[in-house]
Amino acid sequence: MSESTQPLFGEAALSTSSVSLVLGSEAADQPAVAIAKLSPERRQPHVEALVLRAVSELTSAADVSADTPLMQAGVDSLAATELSSSLRAATQLALSPTLLFEHPTARAIVAHLLDQLEATPVAQQRPGFRAA
Repeated sequence: MSESTQPLFGEAALSTSSVSLVLGSEAADQPAVAIAKLSPERRQPHVEALVLRAVSELTSAADVSADTPLMQAGVDSLAATELSSSLRAATQLALSPTLLFEHPTARAIVAHLLDQLEATPVAQQRPGFRAA
């Protein structure tokens, strides 16, 4: 990716419309709450779509799947920090700037986000919640 085509840091954050498109209108104000309210079967695909959308906004790689190592897909260290920042903004979860280095694929990031979402008070109040 050439320097002129890389998104600026301010452009890397997922827009409210992107989050709403994936999760619905409630997600615009409180995305973590909207995600946590979903049933486990529905939550995983929504979070995966959110992560893959964030990755596609940072790279020009069109063939990135949930199992593609993101560093091989063109996510460099700056983009990794931007990915963490945009996912933090989109989910309102506390995420490390080293998220990508700890979880190198979209699927691993999704699993990490889902683990954090399960710890939210909203998820624990959901019918059928089971503590691990």
